[in-house]
Amino acid sequence: RQQIRVLFVAGGPSPEAQFLRNALMRDQHVEYAGWLQHADPGYRQSGDRPITRLPANDEELNHYDALLLVDPDLRAMGPQWPEMIQKFVGQTGGGLIYVAGELFSQQLFEGADPRSPGGDWTRVLPVVREPGLYQSEAQARLSSRDTYALELTPEGRGDPIFEFNADPLR
Repeated sequence: RQQIRVLFVAGGPSPEAQFLRNALMRDQHVEYAGWLQHADPGYRQSGDRPITRLPANDEELNHYDALLLVDPDLRAMGPQWPEMIQKFVGQTGGGLIYVAGELFSQQLFEGADPRSPGGDWTRVLPVVREPGLYQSEAQARLSSRDTYALELTPEGRGDPIFEFNADPLR
């Protein structure tokens, strides 16, 4: 076989998903099947061999050599997918690329239970989630144990937006 068969699943049309889709479509060594999860029902999926649905079982998934997930909505993929991904990577030797995103990546670590039928498939990813790591700068500062006092700059003192009382000492 002269081409690598790639199943590309994207949760939404993010810039990363669009870039990767275009790169895969241009690569002559890749047979690409794309699935944009939250597209309108009549949307024609992209790819060399466009698909009308995601694989529903291991046999259908094993048609591909690699799985490229770009911020996928795993809940919308179906309950069989965690186990399918684990088998695809662990038993079949399929490739897996996971591109985290802003919409659905947090789902990866919610309710991951190794005792569930699909197990904790995130173990195949070379990442570990640290709860404090995914905070915005504002969240990190608000949860800080160190206190700090706000101090107005000279420019701020002259701006009426910071004038809360006619008496500047109050």
